Amino acid sequence: MPHGVLNRDEEKEIRKQIVQSDVIEAVIGLGRHDIDIHAALCKLYSLFGIKRLMLEGGSIINGAFLKADAVDELSLVVAPVTADADDKPLFYGCASHPFTGASAKVMEGGAVWLRYLDKERFT
Repeated sequence: MPHGVLNRDEEKEIRKQIVQSDVIEAVIGLGRHDIDIHAALCKLYSLFGIKRLMLEGGSIINGAFLKADAVDELSLVVAPVTADADDKPLFYGCASHPFTGASAKVMEGGAVWLRYLDKERFT
């Protein structure tokens, strides 16, 4: 069972439903507009002892983590399908950030799993 989900404060009803459904232990609000990544990571550590996090967010939360210098690895799966016209970028509102190739693996069905490490931390 996942320990926690991070979301915006205005999604209070969704948070309440998730916790009541007994699917997850806690839902942590991130603030009304600006996302305080440092505070969210501190909450995850103090509540659950979490030191390493796999982020499965949308482009806005991904961008917020990257801007907060909280991304040390990039793991991408490239599938043989086209994107929808309404799809968003992976990291919304962020400048270019250097990553270096770590590994590549062809998966069943033709997908490719690519792993990159933060170039500034691992070179």
